[in-house]
Amino acid sequence: MPARRQLRFATFDDAIADIERLRDGGYTPTMKWNLTEVCEHLRKTMHAGLHGGTKPLPWILRVSIARLLVEYMVWRHWMPNGAKAPAEFIPEDYAEDDPERIEACIALMREARDFSGKLPPNPLAAGLSVETWQGLQVLHAEHHLSKLEPATAA
Repeated sequence: MPARRQLRFATFDDAIADIERLRDGGYTPTMKWNLTEVCEHLRKTMHAGLHGGTKPLPWILRVSIARLLVEYMVWRHWMPNGAKAPAEFIPEDYAEDDPERIEACIALMREARDFSGKLPPNPLAAGLSVETWQGLQVLHAEHHLSKLEPATAA
């Protein structure tokens, strides 16, 4: 398995800065997806968390094991490798980067960063606070962006 970048995002702004650096400076994918595909995956998962509209896990899992796992991942700043995403979160294939799709991801990250209302029922884990959900999204971005190696030094 190719090496991944060691990233440690604390905020959405850290993730946005990394996306912009990869977009503007170029990169090499070390895994399956390019920057547009990563951004589309992140956008789809953030949209579901902010606006709902995706099939949830069974209730008993969302209030027990899944919620504990999410809280543990955010607390430990750790995300497992190899989990298969539901089909609705898998991006289309893009041979080249699409600046509009990348910008849509950045815009939704800013919306998520600034969000302070009540979240809709989360499809993964019930009862997450806004802060825990935001932490999960930042961790998720870090997880996927670590698979893109910048072409230029930071």
